[in-house]
Amino acid sequence: MSTVLRLLLLLLLSLATPITARNKIVTVKHGALGDEEESFLGIGFDLLANLKDNNITRSSAFFNEVYGKRLLEVRPGFVRMDPEVNRGDDVGGLNATLYILNRSNTSIYFTTFAPPYINYTKNFEGLQNYGMRVGQTLKQRLAVAPTARYYCWTNELSLCLPWDCNWGSLVREKRFDIWQAYHEAMYKGLVAAGIENQIGLLATDASPTYNWVTMNWAMSAVDNITAVYGGHHYPNNFSAKSNGLYKFWLGQVNGMAGRVQEATGKKFLIGETGGPQWTNTHTNKSRYGCDIWDGCAWFDTPEEPYGALQLVEQAIGAINGNAISMGWWTFFSQYIEPGVQYAKCNDWGTSRWNGTDTRPRMHYAVTGLVSRYFHGPACKVEVTTDNELIRVATIGSMADSWWSTAVVSRDNATTTMNMTIPIQSSKPIRVYSYSVDLPLVSNDFGDLPPASKVMNVSEEHELSVQLPPFSITIFTTNYNIATVPQVGDVQVSRINATLVSVHWTAIPDPTIFYYRVYLNGTQIRSTMNDNINATSSIEETFSVRAVDMWGNEGL
Repeated sequence: MSTVLRLLLLLLLSLATPITARNKIVTVKHGALGDEEESFLGIGFDLLANLKDNNITRSSAFFNEVYGKRLLEVRPGFVRMDPEVNRGDDVGGLNATLYILNRSNTSIYFTTFAPPYINYTKNFEGLQNYGMRVGQTLKQRLAVAPTARYYCWTNELSLCLPWDCNWGSLVREKRFDIWQAYHEAMYKGLVAAGIENQIGLLATDASPTYNWVTMNWAMSAVDNITAVYGGHHYPNNFSAKSNGLYKFWLGQVNGMAGRVQEATGKKFLIGETGGPQWTNTHTNKSRYGCDIWDGCAWFDTPEEPYGALQLVEQAIGAINGNAISMGWWTFFSQYIEPGVQYAKCNDWGTSRWNGTDTRPRMHYAVTGLVSRYFHGPACKVEVTTDNELIRVATIGSMADSWWSTAVVSRDNATTTMNMTIPIQSSKPIRVYSYSVDLPLVSNDFGDLPPASKVMNVSEEHELSVQLPPFSITIFTTNYNIATVPQVGDVQVSRINATLVSVHWTAIPDPTIFYYRVYLNGTQIRSTMNDNINATSSIEETFSVRAVDMWGNEGL
């Protein structure tokens, strides 16, 4: 065989090798900390819908074992929620939620979801009085959760005007005079309540990105009473499998954050984002027994495993784009029982909520881990990668010697990632790995999974790991190594022939977040409470273990 033929044969054999069999190499380098003042607040969730027209918090057992417990489990660095309780909402549930957020040191952005229309030209005094009421309401919320930081008087520039009572009415009608009048009334309310240095006003809460231009107007019109700027966006033009969202999202966030910084010296945040919206929502299509089903397009579809990649890409883009925080819509889905009232269901949650079905969705674990470990205050760390399909973001704290890195691989091949260590830490690195072929999932109690592995740093202060195709990998030293105390005095009292009460002595330590209850060695419950009722008709063995805020479990 001639030399030419041999070369042709070798070339054909190399081309025949499938790309997924090749192991690519990517280098990730960390540079300087981007913000010495540690202004990054965190990644978290939008709770706006979770306390509305809904008995989600009206059962103490449900709150202690499901909603409140999972919120404490993910320990978000940032949430967005409504401070108002004047529409039949559960004030007890709202205060209980604020208590959880205070325990987890969560920065809170309040938004009033449906403010009343007040014609400021004819009833100026009425608008001022409303601003005073809002100021007092926020003062009450601060008493429960001093971590509240920002407030915007309406969601996405929407107000039920007499001639336009639909979403985004103030943008569509170009009534920025109304928006400004409310904004100014709210500021006077904050001053009157004496909390203007604790809660600052946000402008403009606009959505989608083409409405972010309203922040340019706000920077010229109301910057003197505005503390921060923020907006929303949903990637309706990008499927969960799309490679294109990250570049678009990073450009939009970085562009807006840059304009705000240059014009005002202030910060920009993302109050609300998520997956693409189901296309039939706005044609009043029913689904799952709801009169109107408003939900994420990739829920319950073959694209759902890829949805987690899309959500974490949003967090990476927000961090690299210099946003100080971001919230996913939403923490819990909201199903309103048909027949009880108008059944509009909001199904965007990390967990289902449909009757007794509260199972976590596929993205709950990985978004919960990002929420927990990307918790500020922290600095963004500059990061570069030589493969545009490998998206990386890192935050950290020099003062506390910790860092967290999130990596999304959109590559269809296994990739060897060689990464420099951003901040030196004596703790081993916890590594969590998710791929579309092997998702990282929680149990049905919403307990976040343990680390996929633990790594020690080499003397060269580098690490090398394999990134599976279409995957998420989280690295962190943002935790404490702690010995969790053993739960004492576990007692079982029989209530009737089939039901027992299990109770124990709570551990008086604020870092203990909840307890896992085991029956004959198998976990049957997770709860923030110090007792449960359980089904048991025979003599059986119950045990209880405490879990702390870093996920460490006791004996």
